[in-house]
Amino acid sequence: MVEKENSAVRKIGVSLKFTETEDGFRLSAVDEDGHQGVAAFQTVKELAKNQESVIPNIKKNLEKTGNTPFIVDETEVEISNNWFLPISKVNEVRREVLDQLVDIRVKEYHREEFQISKTSHPYPVQKLDFMYNVSNKMARAFYKRHGVTEIEKAFELQWDPGKLG
Repeated sequence: MVEKENSAVRKIGVSLKFTETEDGFRLSAVDEDGHQGVAAFQTVKELAKNQESVIPNIKKNLEKTGNTPFIVDETEVEISNNWFLPISKVNEVRREVLDQLVDIRVKEYHREEFQISKTSHPYPVQKLDFMYNVSNKMARAFYKRHGVTEIEKAFELQWDPGKLG
């Protein structure tokens, strides 16, 4: 699973329900966070010419999410008869509903930001040797603010290349 190219891609689960209306059909979708989208289309209902159920074909087309951020967890199809349905219409309502969910998620998204406030809690030791790797003035200021009294420079700052051997 990890070796797959898209193993790090996170998809949002969505449940779809395809139902009949008086003058056509309706698709409603609810994502895993409770956001909802609905799309419908009107059409003259006529029975499919072959006797095979159209439901598996409808489900298969509804579950194609392509490059959307969604993955279909559950698909329900409730129709009263073996109606002929143009797959283009099924695909159209699916795209419309998923687009609605994307728009809702974008509109409702808010990022919480927290301001980090500086503290001056005492550091557990008062003297820092080279192993603490203090190599810049920001680190030095941090330790001083936390009560450290002696701060030795990082090892690489103490080394003088002119004093070899």
